[in-house]
Amino acid sequence: MEICDTGGVDDTIEIRPEEDVSTAVARQLASTIGKNPIEMTPISESIDPDALDTLFQNDDTDIEFRFEHEGATVRVSKVGITVQQN
Repeated sequence: MEICDTGGVDDTIEIRPEEDVSTAVARQLASTIGKNPIEMTPISESIDPDALDTLFQNDDTDIEFRFEHEGATVRVSKVGITVQQN
């Protein structure tokens, strides 16, 4: 798990205004790895979802947060969420 400066991220999904960042991460992760979100290991096994939501509450947040979960690398930034299977 790491926090780093944002770089050029092209293939991201946007976070819906009505959902928490952690919910959007779970939705995109499930879609990328081809699992029902209920069947996945909870993302709380890899990160603190409340801390992730808090980190991206402010629209001025200019960081990228990366972590690994379910055999995939998840990148979250103010631009959106990218999940890449490892």
